[in-house]
Amino acid sequence: MIALAPAIATGAPTAEVEPNDNAFQAVGPVGPEGLTGAIQVSEDVDLFLLQLRPQRQVRINYEVTNPGPSCTTGGFRSVRFRLSERIEGNLISTGETYPGVTSDSETITTPGVFGGPSQLYQLRVNGGDNETPGCAYRVTITDPTGGPTDALDPTPLPAFPGVATPEPNDIPAQAFGPLAAATVYEGGFETSNDTDILYFKLAPGTKASFELSSIVGTTNVSVRDDSDQRINNNNFVNADVTGIVDFEVPASGTALVHLAASSGTLPAVTRWRLRILSAQFTGPTQRVVAKKPIKAKALRVRTRARLLTTRVRLPTAGRLQLRLVGKGRSIGIGRVSASGPRTVSITYRRPARVATGRYILEMRFTAKGRPLGISRARVIFR
Repeated sequence: MIALAPAIATGAPTAEVEPNDNAFQAVGPVGPEGLTGAIQVSEDVDLFLLQLRPQRQVRINYEVTNPGPSCTTGGFRSVRFRLSERIEGNLISTGETYPGVTSDSETITTPGVFGGPSQLYQLRVNGGDNETPGCAYRVTITDPTGGPTDALDPTPLPAFPGVATPEPNDIPAQAFGPLAAATVYEGGFETSNDTDILYFKLAPGTKASFELSSIVGTTNVSVRDDSDQRINNNNFVNADVTGIVDFEVPASGTALVHLAASSGTLPAVTRWRLRILSAQFTGPTQRVVAKKPIKAKALRVRTRARLLTTRVRLPTAGRLQLRLVGKGRSIGIGRVSASGPRTVSITYRRPARVATGRYILEMRFTAKGRPLGISRARVIFR
């Protein structure tokens, strides 16, 4: 089972438990007694989950509990607090402490409709620009006069079965699924240009949505039909934020989710977590074994000055599209169709506006509009 966060006992402040540096590890839900923690190491980030009942006027109190030398040695040391909606990340409160000002507070009205369900929020605590470890802190939530409030809801968050998505799943033919309700799916990017693809079997024409969390960099996400055409606008989810993606199920009833690390994100660090929020399920309940992808094969790739020449073997009838990917760009350099197996030669002259350096030659092979496989080769323009 994967819990969105562990349950906590009442009677004492919710204590930080390391590691709690990202959205997957956030501690909570925080109880009525508030929370305590410490900046353990340089660049430490602490995350907590709070469930707040809507339309309560509250005072949020931020304080450093050891304002002496252990927290301030070495110069200016600040601790920053940011309370935001867990979904979409909109800020609702901020605070900051530093030597000479060891507490901060803010009075707010909790968002939502009175009498409605509790909403989930995330508190991020980190040191300032010159932070070093040693600062302990406490956060409490009271009514505006400092008295008790029922704003904090300590109800344990639900736990869901967890599924680790296997590799390879970087082309539609290898897509993992079908995804099920009340399940948390997790995966990560093995390389900087890795793509993870999942799929749903849903009632055609209905509305569906899922939540997506990312660690470290930004995860880009798009939803496509089974011919690989986008059926929603591209979205992205920043680190430590959970976003909601909505889409309409295509007529075929199959929807594919494409996940990719954003430019500059380190591989083997960024991971994602996905859970379906709303959908009408159809189709098989067991995983469908993916067919082996059919790929074009690069027999030769050469560069000389601005000229790139390549010979590619097409294994069957289909269409080949070639693109250069790198330097923040994706450049189409040629396409060719074949009525059967054949070897083709393609030449590309690099314009002056395209920088020298390392690129990936991406070869997408399709048939009747359906992707069959992707192969890649390295290219260096000197």
